[in-house]
Amino acid sequence: MQAIKKLNNNFALCLDSSGVEMIAYGKGVGFGQFPREVELEKLDGTYYNVDPQLVGMIAEMDDQIFRISREIIRFAQQVTGKPIPNNFAFSLTDHIQFAIERQRKNIHMKMPFAYEIEHLYEKEFQIGDFALKRLKEELKVFLPKEEATGIALHFINNYQQYSAETATTEFEDLLEQVLVMIEDHQGLTLDRSSYDCYRFSMHLRYFMKRSGEGALYTGSGEDELYQHMKADYPDIYKTMTAIQGYLQKALKIQCSPEEQLYLMIHINRLCAKEDCHRQ
Repeated sequence: MQAIKKLNNNFALCLDSSGVEMIAYGKGVGFGQFPREVELEKLDGTYYNVDPQLVGMIAEMDDQIFRISREIIRFAQQVTGKPIPNNFAFSLTDHIQFAIERQRKNIHMKMPFAYEIEHLYEKEFQIGDFALKRLKEELKVFLPKEEATGIALHFINNYQQYSAETATTEFEDLLEQVLVMIEDHQGLTLDRSSYDCYRFSMHLRYFMKRSGEGALYTGSGEDELYQHMKADYPDIYKTMTAIQGYLQKALKIQCSPEEQLYLMIHINRLCAKEDCHRQ
């Protein structure tokens, strides 16, 4: 197998013996000159058909969290007996990294439907609980119980893909309108093919799914943080307000303060990336 490009210290883009592109994972595989030959027996994993947008996040991916994510997925397969696609390890790592980032910034998202998830999706909640325990044991990261619900939802959404053709078309139209609004308000150009746009689109997709199921985040437990974001990031707040108005008109729903806060966090994260080009 030939390694052709470094993605991370422990990841490399490779070509297998048939010339098919894939991602190799193993300690130190990203070091050295490229191209070069790599021995399969020295790798910890290989990944085919990984979404190109997911590849973009590998450079900033924490290797310890990725290893734990792989462990969580193995546990999930044992518990549920359901197949999980290769690229799920990358999206799960990103989900967990974002949860840890929120924890370090003292951002705690309330999930009023956590009780329903825990009792209606017992296996998935068991996976989320297992994830929190492993993060505590391996990284000394103490995430709140609500994050077990978030991880459970990440698996549930993987099992229940939003795949209806008409719904997908409607979502793509809505997403494009939201991205254009962000560009207009922030004076930048977003790279639609980047992983950051993909991550933002997933947040919006989950928002639509939750709104359709009547399971939006509610409450005012984050009022202090909401006011902090509003004061420190007035441009982001104005952008969020405009998007909220559009979503309210398009989806016939009102965003709660916590949904607004979450949307501001995602908009700020999207606009802070280097691949956003200021106009």
